[in-house]
Amino acid sequence: MVWACSLIFASNLKLQFFKFAQGAFQAIRLPTDFSSSFQIVTPLVSTTFLTHAMSGATTEVRSTQKNSMEIEVGEDFNYNFYIQGKSPTSIEVSQLPAGLSKTLSTRSGSITGSIEQPGDYLISIYGYNSIWNAYTPTFELSISVTSTKADPLTSLFPNDQLTSLGSSWYSSSWLGEFYSNNQNNWIYHKRLGWVYLYSEEGKDYWVFDENLGWLFVNASIYPFFYSFEKSNWLYLFPETTDKHFWDYSSNSSLEHSL
Repeated sequence: MVWACSLIFASNLKLQFFKFAQGAFQAIRLPTDFSSSFQIVTPLVSTTFLTHAMSGATTEVRSTQKNSMEIEVGEDFNYNFYIQGKSPTSIEVSQLPAGLSKTLSTRSGSITGSIEQPGDYLISIYGYNSIWNAYTPTFELSISVTSTKADPLTSLFPNDQLTSLGSSWYSSSWLGEFYSNNQNNWIYHKRLGWVYLYSEEGKDYWVFDENLGWLFVNASIYPFFYSFEKSNWLYLFPETTDKHFWDYSSNSSLEHSL
């Protein structure tokens, strides 16, 4: 608030009130022992103060990361932010979900941890200056937490058809042994090598082989595969050192190194 003061010299002036900006000015008479009376106008003090925003056009909470994040349950979370502009006397962070904690310094801070419950969360961050009773605009960080992604093998094989052998190796009751990192549908099969495996209901399977293209197979017909590229059937021979098929379209064998 801007204060203004004016002196009025006069011998016979009535008290007057002057309006200026957001304040009213009160005329005060000095003691009568002065040779000529005069008045000084001073502002009336209001008990209500306007909150002064720290921001102006420059002070605000910022981050080099997006303010809308998507993570999974239990995933490590690390978010950094800072104050751009004038220094606050404190930084306030509210509505932190369980599992996250804050670390604050004079002009910056971080939020770290992991959230164990799925849902949508909204965190508020702002700077505060106690001298001016001033706040920055509120910075809102939204976090969407989803359940852990389903293990691809869970959708590919029913539980009664799959056995874990340890160290990311598995055994299917009909497909045999293979390796999977459980991050996607690529597997390393002992007989087929690297193939992409897809199934909608864990019954019929489409297998992509870099040499043979797309193949169709299920538990009932294995070790026979239908080749879409050849429009005919392939037979996977019992264990050999190489990927060894019999090609019914040409009545000849197909052999590829693993």
